[in-house]
Amino acid sequence: LFHLSDQDQKGNSRSRILAPYVVDRIQMSDQIHLFFGGRLDFLDYREEFSQTQRDANKFNPMVGIIMQPRSDISFYLNGGSSFSPPSSLVRGERKPEESWQVEGGVRKNILGDRVHGQLAMYHLQKTNIAIPDPNGVLKEMGSQRSRGIEFSVNVEHLPLWNTFASYSFNQSDFTEFTETSIVNFYPLTYGTVNRTGNRAPFAPQHILNIWSHRQFNSGFGVGLGSRFVSGQFIAPDNQFKLDDYLVFDTVLSYGVRNWKISVN
Repeated sequence: LFHLSDQDQKGNSRSRILAPYVVDRIQMSDQIHLFFGGRLDFLDYREEFSQTQRDANKFNPMVGIIMQPRSDISFYLNGGSSFSPPSSLVRGERKPEESWQVEGGVRKNILGDRVHGQLAMYHLQKTNIAIPDPNGVLKEMGSQRSRGIEFSVNVEHLPLWNTFASYSFNQSDFTEFTETSIVNFYPLTYGTVNRTGNRAPFAPQHILNIWSHRQFNSGFGVGLGSRFVSGQFIAPDNQFKLDDYLVFDTVLSYGVRNWKISVN
C-alpha cells in the first residue's frame, strides 16, 4: 500500500471572502438611468489535506441601464463578472472559478398596477471548472454555459389576496469537458471521452411555480401552491436522469397584533 498524492480525491478546505462593493446610479433623464459599480473580492483559501494556500484578489465590475418610456413599463440591461472559491478536490494549482453574465428584460404593470409582469433573458459563462484530465485527475480545465429565459407575474385580486406565477427555461451545457472513462467492459478498456455539449448535472430545463395566498380580516390566512421541475441528469455523462416531479404546498396561519402562527 502506497500513497499517490496527485490521485487523492479527498479535501478539507476553508474559504474566507471579503467583498466590499459600491454602486452608483446616474439619472440621465426621467426615462434613462445608468448604473455603474463593482465588487472587490479578497479570497483566502486553505486546503489542509494537500497543504494548499491561495490568496486571490479581483475587482469584478458591473454596469447596467434602465429605460422607462412610460410609468407602467421599463426595459433593463446589465452585465458583470464574479468569481468563487475553487473545488477542494482539484489537484495541483487551484484558481478561483470565474464567471460573467449578461441579462436583459422588461417589466410591465397593467390594470392600475394590480398586475406586475417581468420577462428576462440571460447568458452566463463559467470557466476554471474542475473536471477530470486524461489521467482521471481533477483539474480546472472545464467551462460551462447557461442560457435561459424567465417569466413571472404577480396579480393582486383583492387587497388581501395575491397570486404569483413564474416559469423559467434554462439550457446549461458544458462547452469544454473531456474525461477518461470506461469505454468497454469486456475486456476492460479506458478511453478519453469528450463530454462537450452535454447537459450540466442537476440543472433542470423547466421550472414552474404557482402560489396564491388569501388573508382575511379575522387574522386567518391560507396559501396554496405547486412547483413543477423537469427531469435532470445526475452526472456529466448524461446516462442517468431523474424524473420530472410535481409538489404541492400549503400554509395556514393566524395573526393577532405582533404575533403570527403558521403551519406549513
